[in-house]
Amino acid sequence: MQRKKQVSDLKNKIQKFSKGDFQLIRPDVIFDETNLVLIIGEGEVYRGSFTMKTNSKGTIRGLVYPSSFRVHFKDQGFEGNPAKVEFTYDGRGLRPGHVEEGKFTVVCTGGEYELSFTAIIEKPYVMTSYGKVQSTDDFRKLAIKDFSEAGRLFRSREFYEILKYENERIFYLYDNMRKWSLGEQAMEEFLVGIKQKECIFLTLPGEGMLFEDIGEPTKGTLTLMKNTWGYMPIRIEAEGNFIKVLRPEISTEDFVGNAHEMVVDDIGKVIGRISIGFDQDHIIKFCIIHRDISV
Repeated sequence: MQRKKQVSDLKNKIQKFSKGDFQLIRPDVIFDETNLVLIIGEGEVYRGSFTMKTNSKGTIRGLVYPSSFRVHFKDQGFEGNPAKVEFTYDGRGLRPGHVEEGKFTVVCTGGEYELSFTAIIEKPYVMTSYGKVQSTDDFRKLAIKDFSEAGRLFRSREFYEILKYENERIFYLYDNMRKWSLGEQAMEEFLVGIKQKECIFLTLPGEGMLFEDIGEPTKGTLTLMKNTWGYMPIRIEAEGNFIKVLRPEISTEDFVGNAHEMVVDDIGKVIGRISIGFDQDHIIKFCIIHRDISV
């Protein structure tokens, strides 16, 4: 009985096929990505892939065609479930900023599909703890977050990659600076010179300190203020043997925020002065005066 039914079903199918009455079941194809973004370094060959699958039984077979002559496939034909298509995009000869919009046309047992792609040639970059640095603006942001790491990058020859597509004046300024200094102060001057930051200025509250009726040597505290971030060495000199500065050499790295508490020791009964210098042209003069109110 079972066999008779199978034979009957087969005869019915043959009759339908002879009349052109047949249907082909196409599997629904699912792609892992339908809009691919290819970020490609200057002069590099990008390697990528996409995958397709179906939730029904069987395999997917087909071919894939690119719209760009820069795209090449490891195998243009594919088969499997899932099926993976590997490709390359040849970015050699293209300058940073180049963008190409294209598509992959997939013809398979599940039908015909189009996947779009965008190829972008990006500037050279140096990877840091805080991400990519590709421009002097990125470098400024790194210096604000971590002046020490920015200094290490500034001293490395990789820094030339960041300046490759900057203004020529910036490139040659850095090239000349490498010949004499690459310390923190040089980096500060470089950032100021390319207008990525303003100069540091120091200020003290008022023009002096008044101590009244001092019976014995005492201490005083001055709050030194700076206007912005960055690096600057600072020299502090006391005029007169009766004033002692505990730390005659500091830098802006010693500041907490924009302020630094400076201790002046052994203040006696004589008028004195403190000089704070942060370059040859900028020296702050601060007077310390004692007034005896007992007289």
